[in-house]
Amino acid sequence: MEGKVKNLPIDVESAIPPDEKILWSGRPNWRGLAYQAFGLKYLILYFIGGAFYALSKMDRIFSLDIFLVFFYPYFLSGIVAGLVLSVIAYFQAINTSYVLTEKRVIIRSGAALIFLLNAPFKKISSIDKQPLRNGCVNISFTTISRKRIPYLSCWPSVKPWSILNPKPAFRCVQWSDELQKIILDA
Repeated sequence: MEGKVKNLPIDVESAIPPDEKILWSGRPNWRGLAYQAFGLKYLILYFIGGAFYALSKMDRIFSLDIFLVFFYPYFLSGIVAGLVLSVIAYFQAINTSYVLTEKRVIIRSGAALIFLLNAPFKKISSIDKQPLRNGCVNISFTTISRKRIPYLSCWPSVKPWSILNPKPAFRCVQWSDELQKIILDA
């Protein structure tokens, strides 16, 4: 295998034929993955709902001390949930590998249940880019195959909300002109 890349899992290296050159390899940004795929962006709604509930429990007179007593359980549980989701996203990101070679796309996803997708370019009909925050993008691949890609097995490395027709994706990767050129050339 030409152009050997450091830190690729053994199963990904064995999926690449020896004569193929690796053009790009990467991993998802764990902060972006936590925000986009693991729902940290919805945690703010939980805090707002908890604040309104705490306000509704108070009598007509607002007191910061009483508000904090009622809001404290929601605040604490929201912080714990955010930490748990962030840790899960971190482990998911470090156990995910995205590889582009001269002839194929390889996605290895999963911390507990490992899913490996090896899609030759001749089986890919289109590539879509979804811009995200902080320079990250989701790059999804529409495949031509009779085999259905299992959504839950390869989540979060699928296009968001493509449940009926799952599309494998590079989730929350840093976008650069170099990556754009590699994808266009490939």
